[in-house]
Amino acid sequence: MRKVLLIILLAAAVNMVFGTCGDHGMGKMVFMTGDAQASAVFFGIVVEDIDAKTAQAMDYPYGYGILITTVVPGSPAEGYGLQANDVLTSIDGETVKDTEDFDEIREDLEPGEVVSIGYWRAGKDFNKEVTLQGRDTPQMQYQFQKQRTPSKVGSGGGSFIPMWCMIDMDDVNALLEGLHFKPIGDKGILMQGIGGKGHVGKGFFVGGVITSYSDNYKQNNPNDSNYHDYVRYESGFGGVTLDKRFPICKNFVGSLGVLLGGGGHTIELMHSNADYSWPDNDTEFTSGNYHSTINRSYMIVQPKAELMYRLLNWLSIRAEVGYVYGYTGKEGWQVQGLADETFYVKNSPNTPYRGLTFSVGPWFGF
Repeated sequence: MRKVLLIILLAAAVNMVFGTCGDHGMGKMVFMTGDAQASAVFFGIVVEDIDAKTAQAMDYPYGYGILITTVVPGSPAEGYGLQANDVLTSIDGETVKDTEDFDEIREDLEPGEVVSIGYWRAGKDFNKEVTLQGRDTPQMQYQFQKQRTPSKVGSGGGSFIPMWCMIDMDDVNALLEGLHFKPIGDKGILMQGIGGKGHVGKGFFVGGVITSYSDNYKQNNPNDSNYHDYVRYESGFGGVTLDKRFPICKNFVGSLGVLLGGGGHTIELMHSNADYSWPDNDTEFTSGNYHSTINRSYMIVQPKAELMYRLLNWLSIRAEVGYVYGYTGKEGWQVQGLADETFYVKNSPNTPYRGLTFSVGPWFGF
């Protein structure tokens, strides 16, 4: 099972890389300004959102703004002094977060207004007052080839995944209490993991998630003070995810999806007096100290719903609720042998693996 989870982890990491790039890796996401009615404000520029890779290459320090890739000769923008590779940061005191935000600001402006334009160029911030113009003069009737615009449902990304899991712990806690340990997770356990996903088209996202919980305990044996008892408990699951996103409003999306994969419980038990000797016979080999690891594995299905809000071009916040359900056709718990053989633990319970899951945290990308 650990090999399976390692493969899932690798898949999630790959999706984090490609998901963050999204459509940028396939071609620039260009927003054409000034292609509305003749009475609209016209700049004569081609712009695109700035991703983290572009910002790093330019040494651009802010988490907002749009990159000017082309200034049309003879356009108002050329008269304003704007150049290709400038970053437009504000108009009339309003911060320009992205191309969609720029379009909304532009729609509220009128030709003839005097406004301030803020822009960043080669490490310096500039601000100047300009008189806005329309595009109703013949020399401003340019024909552009409109390229693909950014998807309103985002392009993907990845992050670490904190997840509160309210899985059924009754059988695990019954074992711990029988060994005089305190129960764990009676109201849930906090798993930690990573996840990522990328847009594959038509609002569908494919990715991966892996998350786990681990803790260990030590105490003096209540029946023999010469012995100590140790317990290590682990639980986790992971798999491939498929989500369908839908836009709710600007910078805010929802999604419904499912995870398919594997997971389970692992309990390691040790009873020791720290007095070990080389076994010369069967009696010495089988007496005194005890050490065993038992586990129960499942196929996992997790339907889930998610809400995500974009704060910056490269940073969002997400909240997710789901229900994890594990299925196994095997009876009881098992012990794995040194040669990967399986031994069934007699009288062990058919412990279920199911419960609600909740997750809130940052998301790098959108």
